[in-house]
Amino acid sequence: VPQFSIGLPKDIELTLRGMPATDLGDLGKLTYFGFGGKIGLNQFIPLPNIVLPRIAVGYCMTSLGIGDIMNMKNSIATLQVSKSIPFLTVYGGFGLESSSLDVDYTYTDGLTSTPVNFSLDGDNKFRTIVGLRLKLAILSINADYNIGKFNTVNIGAGLTLR
Repeated sequence: VPQFSIGLPKDIELTLRGMPATDLGDLGKLTYFGFGGKIGLNQFIPLPNIVLPRIAVGYCMTSLGIGDIMNMKNSIATLQVSKSIPFLTVYGGFGLESSSLDVDYTYTDGLTSTPVNFSLDGDNKFRTIVGLRLKLAILSINADYNIGKFNTVNIGAGLTLR
């Protein structure tokens, strides 16, 4: 999914991710959208930056929908820490997260119609992340491991103009 982030003054970063709505015929439209932001905390700590790692707090929200049939939401608030040397950044953090799924449709087998309607809240509440980023000119390659209710490995690449 395409993602765009922009760095602003005062060590603020805003992020948008998503894709254009896609028509799924009788099901409605597939929609995917997310946003987030983070702010660096080092500017509020009266110590030289060389002493401390970079510290930030952030929030992200993502929404996925299929017409009026399904709506899924996920959000996470994070505390992030990183330390960089030329070309390499080591990072980690902790996050408090939540997710929900709402489903509402009618199943028809030709003879009868059965309403299907339920909501689920995710078991995910807390996440720990550790990772590495390699930056070569404007190319960034990252890999991280997320530890939570379900552990995941993420690998990504992007272009960074900074």
